[in-house]
Amino acid sequence: MSFRIFPSKLFALIIGLAFSLPHVPTAVAKTRYTDLTPLYRSMKKSMGTHNRVYAVTYVALCSNTLIVCGNKKLGNGGSLRENLYWGTSDGLAKQLNSHRPWKKLGIITPRGGTILAISLHKRSLVNAGMWKKLKVSTGELYHLTIAIHGDKIGEATLFAAQTASHARLPLAVLNKLKGLSGAGGITAKTPFHVTGYVGHNYLMDKPALLSGSSRGTVPVATRAMWVTACRSYQYFKKFLARAKVTPLLMTRTLMYPGGFLARALLDGIATGRTQRAIVNSLSHAYYENQKANGTGKKGARSVFWPL
Repeated sequence: MSFRIFPSKLFALIIGLAFSLPHVPTAVAKTRYTDLTPLYRSMKKSMGTHNRVYAVTYVALCSNTLIVCGNKKLGNGGSLRENLYWGTSDGLAKQLNSHRPWKKLGIITPRGGTILAISLHKRSLVNAGMWKKLKVSTGELYHLTIAIHGDKIGEATLFAAQTASHARLPLAVLNKLKGLSGAGGITAKTPFHVTGYVGHNYLMDKPALLSGSSRGTVPVATRAMWVTACRSYQYFKKFLARAKVTPLLMTRTLMYPGGFLARALLDGIATGRTQRAIVNSLSHAYYENQKANGTGKKGARSVFWPL
């Protein structure tokens, strides 16, 4: 991660030491890239009269009770303003706020409880790649970024798994959307074809958390999930196979889940990219963010699955 955004010298030392260690990827066989045509086709089919496709990302705030986040402020799992995964320039909501063509439609901050904030952004789809192949010339990608209290990381993981399994928002999330500007068209039937998770991999602490998750009720090709958390392929692959959810992108090593990665992935969907192109774009984004710490291009690419 970029040290310039963190004032603590101690934190810089801790993270510097962590990233100076060689990556030890999870042992996986080389995998063929998944053809995302069915996924894009299902998104096209569900665009409706408003010409919208929907995606959601759950961000579990960094908590010093689980991992070393750098300092007391960055690891305050209840602070939107200061948390490492939300309040810094690498936070996903701030990434979307500051990069065109993304446009912020609104944000709400429910008081107390598990969900601390929900922000809504949109950007235009580009008549390129798979969208061009499917003759989609206009449309918009609507994206919800949901901040989950760092002490409720298990619920964040379950929310993401439930959304990915059924391509619908959980009622606990849906009920919090009241008052969010631009979210009036989102209902219990609104399809969310792409689900993301950003933060600490809680399955490393509680590997059986998703063992009882139900199988999805819609065709596998219509829903996909990505997870930027340490070694997510190793820990999420059984759930994804059981729930019949397409793994869009996972990780193979310890890594920093900066929001710039999620933005690169969402831009890939909006521009109709293949899975290979999406993975390569995240590898490049990770290299640009981490090169000052000694991470090379090959090292950045080794972080992500498929390899």
